[in-house]
Amino acid sequence: METKNVPRPAQTVNRIRQLYLGAAILWTLLIFLLGIPKRADAIVIILIAIPYLIFLLNYCGADKVTPAGDKHVSQSLATFLSFGFMIVIILINWNDKDQKPDKSPYFKIIVTALLLLMLSLIEIWVPPNQLPLMKYGRSALQTMAVTLLILSFYLYYTNNAS
Repeated sequence: METKNVPRPAQTVNRIRQLYLGAAILWTLLIFLLGIPKRADAIVIILIAIPYLIFLLNYCGADKVTPAGDKHVSQSLATFLSFGFMIVIILINWNDKDQKPDKSPYFKIIVTALLLLMLSLIEIWVPPNQLPLMKYGRSALQTMAVTLLILSFYLYYTNNAS
């Protein structure tokens, strides 16, 4: 069955936009709860801005993506799961609080990223007209998670470089 390039209903577009506004609020809360601004340099600020930029682009383009374009929304959950397991294995051997330097702030960021990735793996069965919200919500969680992983590695290596 082929999906036609018909515009989305206005109600669906508004819900997608609300989802991205909520994602931006959640991202802001995560950044402050994790204490990332305390360690901000220019690169950290750029990295923090990535999800905002993506959410803004998706917000503005919500009325332009047709249901036929939904099939292009990332469905690479197995890749994220494998990536998450790899990181967890590394973390099990990495988080030793007695070891210098203290890695607990970075560990907290990485665990938060992994939790977001795991939340994006949860399948919620919804009516067909709500599927775009699930796909874009998953995409928003994955965007935040990947950015947190990048931030944690950048912060660790810049703060502990010899």
